[in-house]
Amino acid sequence: MSNPNDSNDNFETLFRELKRTEEAQAPSFQESWQRATGRVRSGNSRAVPGFAVAGLAAILLIAALLLYGNRTPREVHQSIPAPAISQWKSPTDFLMKPATQPWLNTMPRFGESLRATQTGSSGNQE
Repeated sequence: MSNPNDSNDNFETLFRELKRTEEAQAPSFQESWQRATGRVRSGNSRAVPGFAVAGLAAILLIAALLLYGNRTPREVHQSIPAPAISQWKSPTDFLMKPATQPWLNTMPRFGESLRATQTGSSGNQE
């Protein structure tokens, strides 16, 4: 059976070696700092053209909106005038007036069909 501390020591050794190889490949801080400050001082930054392109695009968009945004459409659609609210009728209004149906005002007679009842008398028979 192996000791768990041996595997931890092995990991530590491997991580130390990895750190050394990465430090050897990485540029020094002083080198990176000089490149960054030199670029700012000389004005060779690549971000400036990006800002110029974005600014130009914004100006063109605003100009296009000002020129073409206020145009009225060539075809003017005439709207259909809506009826006055006092003239409006519900599409289910007939359901509220079942007593106006003549066949509802008659008493059914046994042996007669509904057609005979509708063509017969329209008054209540008691």
